[in-house]
Amino acid sequence: MADQQRIVGVSTERNSGYCLYLVLIFLIAATALVYIAYLMVSSPARTMDSALINAKKLLQTEIKITEKITSEFSTITSTQDLVVCSENSFLSDFKTIAVTKLGVTSKGYFALRVPVKFYFYVPVNDRRQWHFKYSDGTVWVDVPELKWQEPNIKWRDSEEFIYGGLLIDSQKSSEELKDMILKQANISAAAGARSDNVRHAARISLAKFLNEWLLVKLKNELQINSVAIKFNDEKNYPPVLFAVARPRQFIEKSEPPASIENK
Repeated sequence: MADQQRIVGVSTERNSGYCLYLVLIFLIAATALVYIAYLMVSSPARTMDSALINAKKLLQTEIKITEKITSEFSTITSTQDLVVCSENSFLSDFKTIAVTKLGVTSKGYFALRVPVKFYFYVPVNDRRQWHFKYSDGTVWVDVPELKWQEPNIKWRDSEEFIYGGLLIDSQKSSEELKDMILKQANISAAAGARSDNVRHAARISLAKFLNEWLLVKLKNELQINSVAIKFNDEKNYPPVLFAVARPRQFIEKSEPPASIENK
């Protein structure tokens, strides 16, 4: 009987130790699971916090660069308008001339054709109309509305045409047509300032101007890869960015930075 009681006692001690071992293993596993769950929950939060911090730093950097560009532009000493492109063309008009000879009235035509050169420009001295925004290596620029100078009509190179073989007072007819062509020239200049071809040429010229200025003034401070140009009377940026180092080349992109609102 005594031997049986001793054996039972030993078995009971072994069972208690085994239970404690299982409990310890369970606690370690539970702790590990809780820690893993914590990492899974907190890791995205830390990643998001890090992303927000980096985004905030990038935004602050872009704001500083934008302010730097605006400040540097205000120091440009030019007070003249910046001629950005020109266009050669011809203007012509005609009038009907009635001539009466020996009681017989007949009609003829007098026509005038003259070469003209249009010059388009933007004002540099009005800094309030220039707006800059730096974003991800690109300088987005709002420039003043494209304007035009008085058309350069080359009257000395004009050509006169008389149709009908009539005796026409060409001097009088020429003066009358010149007034008509002057009005036509201003209408053509306004139409040219709105045309895609003129605006494209103007953007290339402006890109070269900005490239030279940006490269000279800011090349050691800023990483500028391209310049996007929009005139103030346009609603959206055109889908082109001119490379700063290579103004004749361009890459397509149409999304403006969020901080420059389309008008």
